[in-house]
Amino acid sequence: MTDTSSQPKFAWYAAQVRWHAERLVEDTLRRRGVETFLPMATVKIRHARQEHIVARPAFPRYVFVGLDKAAPNFDLVRRTHGVHWMLEVAGKPAPIPLRAVDKIRQMEADGAFDEVNPKRLPVVAGDKVSVVDDRFEAFGAEVIAAKSERRIEVLLSLLNGKAMKLVLPLAQLKKIA
Repeated sequence: MTDTSSQPKFAWYAAQVRWHAERLVEDTLRRRGVETFLPMATVKIRHARQEHIVARPAFPRYVFVGLDKAAPNFDLVRRTHGVHWMLEVAGKPAPIPLRAVDKIRQMEADGAFDEVNPKRLPVVAGDKVSVVDDRFEAFGAEVIAAKSERRIEVLLSLLNGKAMKLVLPLAQLKKIA
């Protein structure tokens, strides 16, 4: 017998909404008693020769919706003004794994979607690194570009004097002092 007391009583789904209607849909659903989650990104925009820092949805056109597992009310969500449809698999709304929603919440809290003050990466272009992978650990590499923790471009020096460009996550690299 499994203990259901620790399991969440609702499941997360993704609703695709009209362009720029994310906040309206989130507010409407929340007023109707539906649990919602709209991760926001901080971005710098330029308008009329002035720069502004604004909060925009991290996933444009999508709102995460938490519905009761026992009796999910998909019609309530679908009939909300601005909702186009629910993300579906085989014609049924597809639940989003709870750990994925928790990971997105953690990323938002850690500032992963903050484009104004991006997190400083420990490697920059020109740094010498080694690849933490059995296939490539014998070869030296140099960072070409560090765009994010998931996209570090490196130039791997091969034995025959040639170089190979790779895009790797930061976790697979070790900086050489």
